[in-house]
Amino acid sequence: MIARNKEVDRLFERIYEDNVSGKLTDERFMKMSQRYDAEQQPLKKDIEELQRQCDKENDRAFCKEQFLKAVRSSWR
Repeated sequence: MIARNKEVDRLFERIYEDNVSGKLTDERFMKMSQRYDAEQQPLKKDIEELQRQCDKENDRAFCKEQFLKAVRSSWR
């Protein structure tokens, strides 16, 4: 997902450069950029959601480690 998001960014840059250099018409550029944007928006949302889930799991793991550390130190 992240790789495809980066690839879409690169593709968008390429079509922008092609448009600026005259290799791609403005009309074609708009169609292609809209298509890439339509693909990228759900990717960004999915990536953000997965990042939130990972952060939540990392927080749980950190809390668990802190709890275990506290229990271990109280047993000494």
